[in-house]
Amino acid sequence: MTDETDPAGNEPEAGRVSGVSPDSTNHPVLGALWMTAAMTSFTVMVVLIRIISDRLTAFDVAFYRALVGIALTLPFLLRGGLGEGLILLKTTRYGLYVARGLFTYLALVAYVYAVGHMILVDAIALNSTIPLFTVVLATLVLREKVGPRRWLATMAGFTGALIILRPGLVEIGLPAILALASAACYGVTGIVVKILSRTEPAVRIVFYTNLLLALFAIGPALIFGNPPGWGEALPLLGIGATANFAHFCMIRAFSAADASFVAPFDFVRLILVTFAGYFLFGETSSPWVWVGAVVIFASAIIITRIEARRGRNAHPKSAPRY
Repeated sequence: MTDETDPAGNEPEAGRVSGVSPDSTNHPVLGALWMTAAMTSFTVMVVLIRIISDRLTAFDVAFYRALVGIALTLPFLLRGGLGEGLILLKTTRYGLYVARGLFTYLALVAYVYAVGHMILVDAIALNSTIPLFTVVLATLVLREKVGPRRWLATMAGFTGALIILRPGLVEIGLPAILALASAACYGVTGIVVKILSRTEPAVRIVFYTNLLLALFAIGPALIFGNPPGWGEALPLLGIGATANFAHFCMIRAFSAADASFVAPFDFVRLILVTFAGYFLFGETSSPWVWVGAVVIFASAIIITRIEARRGRNAHPKSAPRY
């Protein structure tokens, strides 16, 4: 999921943060179409990252991704005028915003490096452990009660990651470690968003995330990066645009249908990335990656269904807000 938002895994929270109130009517076909569009957009983003990974560093991609994000957010921030936009930016939760910006930056750099230096489907499969890290962090940070079924599903998911990595049988390289580190950092950002979304509007969260992401990214980009040429300008714009469009589609998907129905469509991304890796870059992956990926996605689906059930039981007279 998701770059900042997380490239995949924090989808149920995306609907809440967006401020979109789901319709009381369930539209599964629309939900499936929006989610498929999101996964297609994420796939294009991953392909673009791979295309420029031999010319630009992960520090470069993170910085220019943030600039595109700011440019795309400004029209929504200023649609009521400069004065209203400045009022909208007033907050007392700067510490949480800094934490989200920092962990988003770390997650994005690790994700871009992994995508650029390992088989695409392997990187995406490992990064799909985001919901598993979120469960663990929700327990430690938010003190949420996690029942035995969610713990079993979480442990099964991490077992899936071990199946992909096969420690002791194959060498675990830096890209694979960073793919998991990215998932862990995105898990942290999901928890921070969960806290912020209780009081903060979506546009403020998105703008400050991109602004702080750019501030964290500019130093490393100047020191370790490579200035992009005109040949990289279009892919960089494409990375920012596809990431934003993907998150918009995910918000629409979770607004149209239940999370328990929409979340499994995240697996479409793995299939699309597999085809893209094979036909565009001549990549093939081990069957064990698919075994591990199925275990990870099955555990994520179980966790999502449990969460959806809890939401319905907690608010039986209203539509669940994802």
